[in-house]
Parts: sequence; C-alpha cells; structure tokens
Amino acid sequence: FALHPPTHETNKRMAPSSPQYEVTTKAEFEKRVLKATVPTMAAFSATWCGPCKVMMPILEIIVKESGGKLGLATVNIEKSPDIASQYSIAMLPTILGFRQGQVVSKIIGAQPERVMRGFAERLMSN
Repeated sequence: FALHPPTHETNKRMAPSSPQYEVTTKAEFEKRVLKATVPTMAAFSATWCGPCKVMMPILEIIVKESGGKLGLATVNIEKSPDIASQYSIAMLPTILGFRQGQVVSKIIGAQPERVMRGFAERLMSN
C-alpha cells in the first residue's frame, strides 16, 4: 500500500490542477518548488524508508484537500542526492515548507496527521 514515490500512473490519475510531483532533477525542483505559485512541501524520502511510506499518503491527502492552495514535491534522495545535499537532509523523512522559493518551515521524522495538518495550515497562512 506504499504510495511513495508517486509513479507516472499516479500522476496521470490526479486532477491536472493538483500540484503534486515527483522531482528528480535540480531543474524540476526549481520549477516545481522554488518557482511554485503556491506554498509547497518538499518531502525528502527513500524507497527503503518505512516512516516515509507512512507519511506520503497523509501528505497526498492534505494536498488534495487544499484544493490547489498547496503543492507537494517528493524527492527520492537515492535518485536526487544533489538536491538532498543542497538542503542538508540528514534524516528521513524530512519535509521542507517552501514559500516564494524560500524554506520557511521544516519537519523531521514521521509525524501524526494532526501535526502535518498544522504544518500545512501554517505554510498556507502567510
């Protein structure tokens, strides 16, 4: 039942306006996160990370429920070690909240849904 990393098939099923992407290159990261028109969570994970697999469905639901007001970019550190290194990702999962190209919040480790909802609400509120 692991939904991470989102596959091309997963992205096809999502509404076109749903701002959720798997990012594998610095250019994609810049486009989907740094230049995003909505606040965006960058979720750093790996295929072997159990807590990441628990967190991803929660993040996906929160983003879907935001109605396009929040984006999600998943970054698999195995495929994109350069992006993980750029943001000094040392533990998984790590969720960075971006607004206007800047990191404005950070969560490390698996968290309960209520904590993630609060994180998302704060990210969208400013």
